Amino acid sequence: MKTINNVEVYVTGSGPEAVVMFHDIFGLHTGRHKQIADELASRDLTVVVPDFFGNESSEFAGGLNKKEERGYGGGLARFMYLLISGKFKAFRQQHPWDPVCKKIWVDTIAPYVKNDLKCTSVGLLSFCWGAYPAVHATALNPPASNLPVRANVCFHPSFDRTAANWSEDQEQLVKAAGKIPTLIVATGMESKDWKPEGQAHQWMKESGNNVKWVETKQKHGFMTRGDMTGDLELAKDIEKYLEEAIVMLKKAN
Repeated sequence: MKTINNVEVYVTGSGPEAVVMFHDIFGLHTGRHKQIADELASRDLTVVVPDFFGNESSEFAGGLNKKEERGYGGGLARFMYLLISGKFKAFRQQHPWDPVCKKIWVDTIAPYVKNDLKCTSVGLLSFCWGAYPAVHATALNPPASNLPVRANVCFHPSFDRTAANWSEDQEQLVKAAGKIPTLIVATGMESKDWKPEGQAHQWMKESGNNVKWVETKQKHGFMTRGDMTGDLELAKDIEKYLEEAIVMLKKAN
């Protein structure tokens, strides 16, 4: 971990092009976030994972960095507690795009990738909540630090549910993001608007023709916190979709 402008960042790899990963609602230090970042780094990419939540994530995640709580069981139990107690909604509302996430992206991460890593473009990879700031970052025109986004990959996105907290113009944002090569991997637990041929898919298709939208039988959160113990099908799906993500993130290099 390193600190850039008071933002904690996990940086791994030394490839010629960068990928910025946007973590899920439980934060950078839980699940497989760092493991996935390291896998991308082994494929000749430099991966930057900013902690958008900072110290707040430790209390919110409630120990989900522990190995025994990485799977669906621990994650679901913690999520239900947060939902019923009202802490989930309150926590999510503390992190709007503007000014919180936008400031981290525009003032810290994009300049670091452009000026320190000397990259001319960036790929974005997001999970769950992370799709919210990732879509915003992709939709920026002009791009932050004049650093164009070359591809955007979102797993089990929660963009619509998060953006609804601030009554944002989702159509405008999604159409703007759709101009960039995009891969969306939805599950049956996403809203109908964010499944293949749903409203969000239609908006993106109006903007570009390089949008791939698929639905998996796996559960929401499977990429970062699905329990692969004895689940060969889950392990194969994670490997398959991660490979598709890497191809998308690298093909414009």
